[in-house]
Amino acid sequence: MVEKLYEYEGFLGRFHGLRDSYREKWTSWREEHPGGFIQIIRGYFYNLLSSKSDIPSSEIEDYTHIYRRKTRQELIRVSAAVMGIEFSYAAETAFVSPTLLQIGVEHKHMTLVWALSPLVGFFLTPILGSMSDRCRIKMGRRRPFILLMSLGVLI
Repeated sequence: MVEKLYEYEGFLGRFHGLRDSYREKWTSWREEHPGGFIQIIRGYFYNLLSSKSDIPSSEIEDYTHIYRRKTRQELIRVSAAVMGIEFSYAAETAFVSPTLLQIGVEHKHMTLVWALSPLVGFFLTPILGSMSDRCRIKMGRRRPFILLMSLGVLI
């Protein structure tokens, strides 16, 4: 008798039957896992990270002398330095763009002009860093390059 009903249901009837069976499975799964997928993922990572290693704690190397927590004052100083750099970029954008337009650079070429500095820096920074690492002058390894580059900025 059920087979005859199955023939009369057609495609949509079978689709609704599938939907109802999946809905029942989903409801039972939700009852077993009230926190959902997030709870399962958290539990997995918690178990993964909290597993004890075979190395005794006395043999684990201590790097606190290298990587220490920063004080609030140090974080404020670093943030202030980054803020100063961002202000410099904002001022550069505000003052250089009109200057470039005044000297005759077309508006469509402005992006090329702005892209030149990062491109040159991308290729020159490793070269200058390598040269600086090999420098053996009495002034030190970094000071000559800092002085030369600051002259370039002033010009």
